[in-house]
Amino acid sequence: KVRKLVSLLLLMGSAWCTATTAESVDDVQSAKVGNATLVLNGMGLNTFLREERAVGALYLENKSADPETIATSAGHKRMEMRIITTRLSARSFAQQWSEGISLNNSGEDWRNYATQIVAFARMFQQNLTTGDHVVIDYLPELGTRVSVNGSVLGSVPGMDLYPLLLRTWIGKVPPSEAFKGGILGQSADKALVERFVNLQLSETRIAEMKKAEDARKKAEEETKLAEEKKKKEEEERLANEKKAKDEGDRVAKLEAEKVALQKQLDAQKK
Repeated sequence: KVRKLVSLLLLMGSAWCTATTAESVDDVQSAKVGNATLVLNGMGLNTFLREERAVGALYLENKSADPETIATSAGHKRMEMRIITTRLSARSFAQQWSEGISLNNSGEDWRNYATQIVAFARMFQQNLTTGDHVVIDYLPELGTRVSVNGSVLGSVPGMDLYPLLLRTWIGKVPPSEAFKGGILGQSADKALVERFVNLQLSETRIAEMKKAEDARKKAEEETKLAEEKKKKEEEERLANEKKAKDEGDRVAKLEAEKVALQKQLDAQKK
């Protein structure tokens, strides 16, 4: 009996170590972003070809049902997605955002902010799975900050990108009208909020994602250092070539002056 009790306690301890602290429905009614406490504006079920992909949640400083007011307001904001599907490739996820931006914003916006859009899409390098948390925050002092499972993937400075992202949810061509209505707070779906709450991360998944992200950042840093080294070597090569050329030109000039002087001396002797 003692042995069984010890085994049970070890099992419970193991489960505790691999799960994050449980949330409640009340916990997800607000979110802390920077120094601001935001309120839940609404939630929507994101589907693609009838497949449930994620539950999306929008947090604002003040609730609003007006899409353009939400998109252009200057305060802190959060777009959060909790993944439902068992596998969502990084490529498909980034493509979904790019297409949404294209459909819900003007061609001029796309051209003007192409650099920011590409920088955002390139942040997603890892496939997503059930329970993953994708958080896209807007902080007026920083810009757009993206994190997955608590690991910050990067940020895009300025205020220009975030409205483009928001319109993919609440613009003219949202994932669905039901999703848009939910995000705008036009419908309250308690069952959906409970699903959002139940899509919890495990410590194992957090550690796994962090390890992969650290490896990616390390690889990027190594690539950057290699490129800087190559650039420095090329600059040194060009500098040495210039130095050798300058030295050659100097010697040639001295030789030419020497020959000219010798000719003058020979002419004087005659």
